[in-house]
Amino acid sequence: MKLKITFGILTIILFIMCIMSTGIKNTVIDVDDSDYTSSGNVGQIAEGTAVEYSYKASGETIEGYGFLFATYGEELTEGTIHMDVYDGDTTEVIASGQIQANTIEDGELASIKTERINLDNRNIRVILYCEDFDPDKLVTLWLGESSENEDGKTLLNGIALDNNLLIFSRKVKKEAPYTWDMILLTSICFVIFCSVPVVKKEKQLGGNNELD
Repeated sequence: MKLKITFGILTIILFIMCIMSTGIKNTVIDVDDSDYTSSGNVGQIAEGTAVEYSYKASGETIEGYGFLFATYGEELTEGTIHMDVYDGDTTEVIASGQIQANTIEDGELASIKTERINLDNRNIRVILYCEDFDPDKLVTLWLGESSENEDGKTLLNGIALDNNLLIFSRKVKKEAPYTWDMILLTSICFVIFCSVPVVKKEKQLGGNNELD
């Protein structure tokens, strides 16, 4: 009986810990591929210009992308760069983000953040376009090679480019890292709890009354 009570209490404790584990923060990694090489740029991104990058996802969870921008040596004061992430097969927008021009530094990687999304194994299209820029102070995006774009395809206003956009994922390292472990432990304890028999102690009366 004591063993069953012990495993019952342990199951309840583990169940509570299992629920709490879902709130544990996970790590987002800004991927800065030191092996990338640049080989030109897309040119000035004026309003009406769209830069598109398409690739096949590998089940990763992300919180946006990083890009290598150039400002032609100018200090930007106005404008916004928008990013939409599409499911390439259904044309559904699965995430969006933006970055203000005054936060972009010449020749530096900059992240455009989104809500957390799992890309599964879908075909993904990432589209960038500008809004409200000073026509005399525009940006461009660097093209080149890295381990993250070797299977991708880049379009400028629908025209395929010879080189690919330098793009880097903001990858989530692991979602709720301890939850599955806690579910397993909770399940084991619950099975043991159910398997332990209940032993009832019968109270015997002292002596039998015999009828004459």
